[in-house]
Amino acid sequence: MANEFVNLMKAEGLDVGFYYSLTTNFYLNVRNHQAHASNHILPGQHNVTQSEFERIALMHIKELWSQYGNLSEIWFDGGYTSNVKSDVKRLVKKYQPNA
Repeated sequence: MANEFVNLMKAEGLDVGFYYSLTTNFYLNVRNHQAHASNHILPGQHNVTQSEFERIALMHIKELWSQYGNLSEIWFDGGYTSNVKSDVKRLVKKYQPNA
């Protein structure tokens, strides 16, 4: 689906950017940058550890930044924690140095 979005935007002469939240992830029970395991999860939700969430999130942003060409904007709502700062900087430098 992201590929279709990118292609349609470029066909219209528009730049492409992606939003990704490292602050909140409903499906992984993450809020305020922290994984919160719960005994009362809803259908489709999963409990993960903090390190699992960070690993998954870094894989997501690597895919977004490496598969769809040059991005004009990368936006993190709420920023990111110091735990992933060096990884985020490394990924943006490698895949999106002009963003």
